[in-house]
Amino acid sequence: MKSSPTSQAKKKNIAKWIKSFDSMLNKATLDFDTQINGVALYIEGELKTVLPNRFTYKPGEYEFEFQALGYENYNQIFSLGPNTEITSTIVSSRKGKNPGDIYLKKKTRTKAFIRSMAFPGLGQFYSVDRNNPQRKRRGWTMVIGGAIAIAGTSYAWNSYNESLNRYNDTKSTYLNQTTMEGINEWNQKTLADNKAMKDQHAFAITISLGATAFWIGNAIEALINIPKY
Repeated sequence: MKSSPTSQAKKKNIAKWIKSFDSMLNKATLDFDTQINGVALYIEGELKTVLPNRFTYKPGEYEFEFQALGYENYNQIFSLGPNTEITSTIVSSRKGKNPGDIYLKKKTRTKAFIRSMAFPGLGQFYSVDRNNPQRKRRGWTMVIGGAIAIAGTSYAWNSYNESLNRYNDTKSTYLNQTTMEGINEWNQKTLADNKAMKDQHAFAITISLGATAFWIGNAIEALINIPKY
């Protein structure tokens, strides 16, 4: 005899309740030691604790993020089952690292410089930490500046190419003239377009030099202003 829908729903609810109650009673145990001072542990984006610490947590799959001043953030997915025990040490060097240990890389001036050379602002974002949140604002300033530099340079060289094509067309027409009136008329147009082309080329060079200076300056800023610990 088949059970009624109401009875089936009750059984499912009971099963869920039992599973939930089991999870509350049989939490996972996590024991994190550290060789680095002040490592903050975030679980699903929320600050859980400062390590070292031993604590329990409900079963499930979570993203853990380890943050320490002067080190790159480290993210790892942990699958926690009932009564799971995880023991790990946060280390600052690969030398002597044991399986299961978590290695945090130190932030370096060289990496900040290289990232900002790849694109403005990336080196500034790299140096952001809880003591220096203002570096994020500086990073966005550099990103916007980089975008403007690229757009300005592209516009300047595109305008130069258009003026060059216009000059070449005018020059070709001038060379094909067979009357003195036509020669004089198109000679003036050719000279005018030649001047416009040269002016546009000089403008494109100036914009390119400015963009290059900004690019390098942003990388130097990331290099010298990375927080010291």
